[in-house]
Amino acid sequence: MKIYFIALLLSFSAWFLIQRGMGLEEAEVINESFYWGLILLIIGASFYIGQTGFLQLFFGGFKRLSQLIVPHSRAQERADERIAEDFEWRDWKEVWLSRGKLIFLAAGGGSILYSIILLCLLS
Repeated sequence: MKIYFIALLLSFSAWFLIQRGMGLEEAEVINESFYWGLILLIIGASFYIGQTGFLQLFFGGFKRLSQLIVPHSRAQERADERIAEDFEWRDWKEVWLSRGKLIFLAAGGGSILYSIILLCLLS
């Protein structure tokens, strides 16, 4: 959770520094921060969907189709089995997916929050 708040504050302060440092108009900053916030939230949501395993069935079907079209050697099948059984790799991947999800969601949320606050201050 600490990563989430740090990324949120960094995103919020980055937009503040961009606005002050570049001398942009408020309307430009509102639009840009909202746009980039939506993109970051979409990336964070895709990390979340990838972490849940929702698309595993979909990708598994493509894997089976590719095995029918392009046959794999036994050495490649053994390597795939080793990778599937490697617990350290899976744990490392899960940790980085979780961190990436939190960072992208927080940065997107901070960007959108900054645009909303700036919009409220202007009106």
